[in-house]
Amino acid sequence: ENVVVSGIERYTANRVSQFQEALLALIASILTRKVVLDHIDRSVTVACNTTKSLVMKDFTLDPDIESMRKAGITMVRSLASNHCISFRESLGEEAKKVFQMLANKLAKNDPQRSNEILEIVHRNNIGLVYRIAESQAARRSEERFLAEFQEVTRTKESALRSGQLSLTPDQQEYRRDIQAIPAALRDLTCVTAQQRRVYDDFANCNPTLELVYSQVKNIEDIAIKLLTKKDQNIAVITNETVVSEEVGDAINKLRSDVAKETAEYLAPHVLFRLFIIQDKISATAAVDATSVAMQVLLVSRIAFLTLLAECKRHATDAPISNAFVNDDRRWKQLELCKRLVYRGLLSHTILDKALIADLQHSHNDVRREAEAFAKDILSFIVSVNIAAESIVDQEFAQTISHLKRGASADHYANGINSIRIQSIFSYPAEMRERINGYIDTWTVINQTPRKERSTEFMKELQDNRMLRSGAEGHIRELLGTMLEASVEDFSTRLLTSPVPLASLLGRTGTAQFADPSLYVKTDASTDFVSLLIKCCSSPKDQPSAANSSTLNLLNRMLSIYTEVLRNNHSKCIEMTANPESARNAPALPAGVAYQITFNQRPYVRFLSNIMENNLSKKVVPNLNQDSAVRGFLDQLKALSPMNLPGFAFGWLELICHRCLTARCLAGESRQYWDDYAALLVEGLRFVDSFVGAGRTATPSAMLFFKGLFKLMLVILHDFPVLCVDTCLLYTSPSPRDS
Repeated sequence: ENVVVSGIERYTANRVSQFQEALLALIASILTRKVVLDHIDRSVTVACNTTKSLVMKDFTLDPDIESMRKAGITMVRSLASNHCISFRESLGEEAKKVFQMLANKLAKNDPQRSNEILEIVHRNNIGLVYRIAESQAARRSEERFLAEFQEVTRTKESALRSGQLSLTPDQQEYRRDIQAIPAALRDLTCVTAQQRRVYDDFANCNPTLELVYSQVKNIEDIAIKLLTKKDQNIAVITNETVVSEEVGDAINKLRSDVAKETAEYLAPHVLFRLFIIQDKISATAAVDATSVAMQVLLVSRIAFLTLLAECKRHATDAPISNAFVNDDRRWKQLELCKRLVYRGLLSHTILDKALIADLQHSHNDVRREAEAFAKDILSFIVSVNIAAESIVDQEFAQTISHLKRGASADHYANGINSIRIQSIFSYPAEMRERINGYIDTWTVINQTPRKERSTEFMKELQDNRMLRSGAEGHIRELLGTMLEASVEDFSTRLLTSPVPLASLLGRTGTAQFADPSLYVKTDASTDFVSLLIKCCSSPKDQPSAANSSTLNLLNRMLSIYTEVLRNNHSKCIEMTANPESARNAPALPAGVAYQITFNQRPYVRFLSNIMENNLSKKVVPNLNQDSAVRGFLDQLKALSPMNLPGFAFGWLELICHRCLTARCLAGESRQYWDDYAALLVEGLRFVDSFVGAGRTATPSAMLFFKGLFKLMLVILHDFPVLCVDTCLLYTSPSPRDS
């Protein structure tokens, strides 16, 4: 599990597991070379002779044989493993020789590629070679010490049974030495507590992982004792901080035991343990997030994170970062990565290089996983103020540049700088140019402070029959083309404008919180429609005629809106499924392309503004509000997600519009309750099509699902009577497995 093969997948021809096994065999062969075995034997000999001399002398008069054995094991393992540092350079050279053979075989006689493979394999696995050598030295020294210790044990046990210790000349000399010490400072019967602490401290000087893990296990044991006390009601963990002083002291001791010499190669294995712990935390949280096991896992995570922080203090963040990005599970460990980034334990530069490598990977699954991880971790960095957006842009320059290209390119060919949608109208080209001229003129007028010349402009349209209906009029063409032009202008601006980081990370809404400059023509169109509706209002002595004329115009506009949206939605789906279908559409000039991906934002903005401007008596005095509300409800039902799935989130935002909900739900008439409940049922039917029995919901479907039920939760809180009156409508289409 500790053999690292990341970074050379492209050289292994999709045989990663076989290569991992071969690499493990080579690492094992390194430690069987004579020069390496000689070095290990030397370390074992030095450690055993030193330990035997000191332990047998210190424990000469101590009757506790087991304490003597434990002290000897602790000391000999520590000395042997630490002594391996003396031949680390020689061991590295032997490893390079072995890795070179593997690199030459994979590179197929290509020197440059061979050097690349050698560098990657050596950098990723030399630490493992060191640790195996240390572990082997520690194990062999323990075996030799115990073998030589058996004779001493038998002799001492026999002497204890007879009541008379038989001392060797060295031990007799040692006894005379300690008898010369004042009685207050010596104990002839056993080893003192201060002497025992010296042997206990050898466990903290051992760089091998097993002793570090034993210290963490000790921390876990302390946490278990605290959590299982009958009168213990407080949690051990609060916001990643240890509450218990006893656990905190143990973690601080663990931190103080990290040495500068061991920090660099200790970090990767601590991170490996953190991966395992984080997976266990996720699995345990799904069962019981408050259990003792969960609390102990959290304590372990804090201990290992503290250990990593100490490793970084002694070395740098490079070993930790390289170990993280070289692990095959790196993009599945988002929660752990957030904690590492928050503590400053991961290098943003190294993370950026790893992300861009996978974002450009040949496999779609790898690209999608890396893209989702990149957006989540960048959003986290910005949201918790680890770094400002400008700093994030610099430190993750390659990743952000790639994400922005993917967000703005929208699969259009190079050189495309303008977007068109396939129109619902088939009038001559000169009519289109004439209407576009009117639209551009109005856009300019609408941007002036007081909309100067608006009266003259409306009179010009009237004189040219652009505001008339019927066979001789062109109001349908004017309003429809204006909406189409708004969508085209939005898509073109979106294509050619830089993507803000906040928008790239998905931290903006569908319409109301996007860049206002994208909606210049959309806002101009809604202002034109609102002005046109106002102009339809007759004098006060003719309210019925004014109401009829204004309502007809509003309904005509809503009908055109639905027709344009449906057409654009269906054409985009057709273009996505079959790109060749664009050949049947009218030809376009160079640099212009038909819209490929349906974008709901301009439609949401348009209808949202229309609701804002017309569902109020102060805006349009002669408009019958009841009939207007009914018209909006009918159009929203026609635009339901079951009919237009690409407009689902826009539809959800529109049915939540404050003007619409105020008209439909507030008041005592309750005349719109059934109609509004019918919209909720449409949403539930759409959810059921994704999360019903036997189906696996996509992230987008679950996001819609949450949004809809949040709306229903608000309605349940504010209008419980509505839910009671219409409850039978919701039972049938509700998701059965949610």
